[in-house]
Amino acid sequence: MEESSKLKKRIIKWGIAFLGIVLIFTILAKTIYTFLLPRVTTERISSGKIETKILAGGKIGYDQLMINGKKIAVKAPLDGDVMECYVKEGQSVQKGDPLIKIKGTIDQAAVENKEKEAAESAINQSALNREKEEKQKKIDDLYKKIQEKQQKLMNPEKSYEVISVESQIAIKEEEVKANEELYSAGAISENDYKKAKEDLRLLREQKESLIKTAQDKIKEEIETLQDKVNDTESEIQAADDKIDLEKAKFAVKTNVGGKEVTVTSPISGIIYEMDMAVGASALNHDQLLIIMPNDIPVTLSFNVTDKQSDKVKVGEEVTWINNQDRQSATVMKKKYDDKTGETIVTCEVAKELTKPLIPDYKTYKDVDVEVIDTSGTYDLLVSSSAIVEEGTSSFVYTIEKVETAFETTYVVHKNSVTVIKKGDQMSAISGTIQQQDEIVKTTNKPLSEGAEVSKA
Repeated sequence: MEESSKLKKRIIKWGIAFLGIVLIFTILAKTIYTFLLPRVTTERISSGKIETKILAGGKIGYDQLMINGKKIAVKAPLDGDVMECYVKEGQSVQKGDPLIKIKGTIDQAAVENKEKEAAESAINQSALNREKEEKQKKIDDLYKKIQEKQQKLMNPEKSYEVISVESQIAIKEEEVKANEELYSAGAISENDYKKAKEDLRLLREQKESLIKTAQDKIKEEIETLQDKVNDTESEIQAADDKIDLEKAKFAVKTNVGGKEVTVTSPISGIIYEMDMAVGASALNHDQLLIIMPNDIPVTLSFNVTDKQSDKVKVGEEVTWINNQDRQSATVMKKKYDDKTGETIVTCEVAKELTKPLIPDYKTYKDVDVEVIDTSGTYDLLVSSSAIVEEGTSSFVYTIEKVETAFETTYVVHKNSVTVIKKGDQMSAISGTIQQQDEIVKTTNKPLSEGAEVSKA
């Protein structure tokens, strides 16, 4: 009897040990299985606005392109020596103010070489005239391209994206029409009826947005072409100035020894650069100094990529930051730079904001620039990382929680969606998903319909 009791106890101990081993192996197997599952992070669908932010390094200073286009070079009217300089670099002057006094000298060598220089000048003028003809042909070609772009703007071609959205709209219109009858008959809920109409509205907005984006791009291309026309016209004007200079080289007689001439300012402005000092010798038409007009604006310039360019619009405001002090500037123009492959954005800044930053007309101040592009309000927002692109189709994965008496598991389902607006962090979508659905934000492995996953 005692031996039988001991045997029973052993059997019970062995049974408990066996069950413990089975339990340990079961837990270990489940742990390994769970570890091998795709691991996902999730989020709830939200509503609100989409914000895209561009950060760039900018420079504030006087617009060098405008300075180069408007600055006036004051030149010597005769061969002579500089007797007086009445101004210095950075000084303000009014039209007619005295700048430099020159006493004429006789340059016998210049007299003897006059005919040779005249012949060289004629050759230079001929070359400049040919250059002008080439520049004019370039302008004619640019105007043809502008006309083509304007024609394209008036009669735009539909892009693949627009055609695709129009196809979706046609399908959705049929769905809405059918839903009206079903809703009237009480066959579908009011939520389903309203959702189909809302999806149709969002698709129509997407079409309008795509068309407007395409039109804006054509307008920017026209602006770029017009900028090239303006630049080329400036080059033609520069060639004309050179021709006038060649002609004027011999307008003043060399034999002006003893004659004193006071050169006065042709405009009101700032002495931008001094090229002569007292005691220096100047030849006829040598540059004495450069005057910058008073109306040169202070500008903020920064570069953006071709992809970011569409988000920076002429007339809109950007923010620039200096030592945590935030100020705004208005976008004046955009110009594509062939050398860098980026777009140069130029903004006008109020001079009173920059006086403490810029000590003179040749100095730039480095600042940080923020461009924030905010879209309208959307009902269905998800993280951009949650959207899966497959060819021309887009999907998101939702999580289904499956509970049993022994465990809780999570299964994913693939949902087709339409991307209405894509932002840096969040994107607006439409589709069959609901506001309360839980969306897969990130995953460490590829997912498929019905796959089991573990939640982070």
